Amino acid sequence: MNTVQPDPCQGAIRFRMMRHQARMEPDPAMIPFDLPTQTLTFQCQLERPILFHFRQDGATPGTTLAGAFGTALLQVGCLRQRSGQPRCLGISGEEGFFCPEFADCAFHWLFKPYFLHQNRSPGRPVRLRAPQLETGNPVQNFSLEVALWGRHAVASREVVTDAIRLMGDNGLNHAGEPIRFRLLDQQVMPISTFQQEIERLSTVVWQKALLVFESPLLMQSRATDADGASTRVTTNSASFRLESLLGNAAYEIMAWHLEEHPSNEHANREVRHALCRNQRQAAVQALHASIDDWQPRLVPIDLGQRISRSNGRRFPIRGLLGHVELTGRINDLLPWLVLLEWLGGGQKRSMGFGATRLWLR
Repeated sequence: MNTVQPDPCQGAIRFRMMRHQARMEPDPAMIPFDLPTQTLTFQCQLERPILFHFRQDGATPGTTLAGAFGTALLQVGCLRQRSGQPRCLGISGEEGFFCPEFADCAFHWLFKPYFLHQNRSPGRPVRLRAPQLETGNPVQNFSLEVALWGRHAVASREVVTDAIRLMGDNGLNHAGEPIRFRLLDQQVMPISTFQQEIERLSTVVWQKALLVFESPLLMQSRATDADGASTRVTTNSASFRLESLLGNAAYEIMAWHLEEHPSNEHANREVRHALCRNQRQAAVQALHASIDDWQPRLVPIDLGQRISRSNGRRFPIRGLLGHVELTGRINDLLPWLVLLEWLGGGQKRSMGFGATRLWLR
C-alpha cells in the first residue's frame, strides 16, 4: 500500500454488512476482514541477465512465476507425493479420484483450492509479484513478493518458503530454457489482518485514490462460432467495469471466510452463496454511494496466444494496462479497495494477471 502527501485531518471508517434474505442473518464476527495476512519478500539473483517478453505464446512474467511456483509447490507441499504415493493432479482429479489428504495438504489450499460446500474453485490465496521482471529490460537481480491471506495460507508459510527455494533450483522457463536463481535475502512481515490494514489507513481522510494495474487486466467477453471452430476474445477500455472488480473481490473474500471459519461448517450452499452475493452488493453500493467520479486511463495490450487445455485450440489473450483515478469519500470504500489490491482483479489472477497497486492522497 502506498500513500502520497497524507492529509492531517483524522477520519474513521464504518463497516456495514447488508442484511440478507437467506435463512441466517450475518453475525458481526463473520465480517471477512479479520482474515490473517502476511507478506514475504525474497531478494533473488538470476544466474545470468534475461529479458522477459510479453507476447511470446501468451506467456508473461506472471504466468512464468505461477507455473514455476506450482511445480515446486507440488514437490514440497503435496502430502501424497512426499510419502511416495501417486500425486493428485487436481482435487477431483482424473477418473473421479479424490485426494484423501486434501484437508491438510498445502498444495490443495495454496494452488488447487476447492470448496466442497459451494462446489467451486476460488482464486488462490497467494499472490506472487516480481515488478522488475515486468519492465521490459534485461534483469538479473529482482524482488519476489509473496502475499498470503487466510488461515491455511499463512499457516503454510514454511512450505511456501521451501517452494520458493526449489523454484530457484528448478529455474524459470525462459524461451524453453530453465534459468535458475538463488535467494540473497528474505524478509518476513508480521502477521496482520485486512481489518488492521484498513484501520491503519483510516486514520487519514482520503479524497483521491489511484488504482494502478501493474500487470495486464483481463476483462474478457467471448463468443464461439456456430461450428465451434474458434473463440474470439475482445478486451478494450469500454469493457472495463470497476463494479465487477470490487464486487468479485468482495465475493471471493467472503467465500474464503466462510470456508475457513469453523462456525460456518453447517451453512449450506444456498446460504453461503447468499452471504457472498450480498457482500458483493455491499461493495458495489459503497462504490456508487462514496465515489463522485472515476476516470479509467487504460490501453489495450495484445499478449499473443495460448493453447487451451480443454480443447487444444489456440486462443488470443488481450488485456488492459494503465490506471483508474477515483474521487470522493475514499474512506467509505477503503475495505474493498484494500481487498482489490491484495486479491487482484479480472480473470486469470492466479496466473499473475490483474495485479493492482493502490495509492491514496
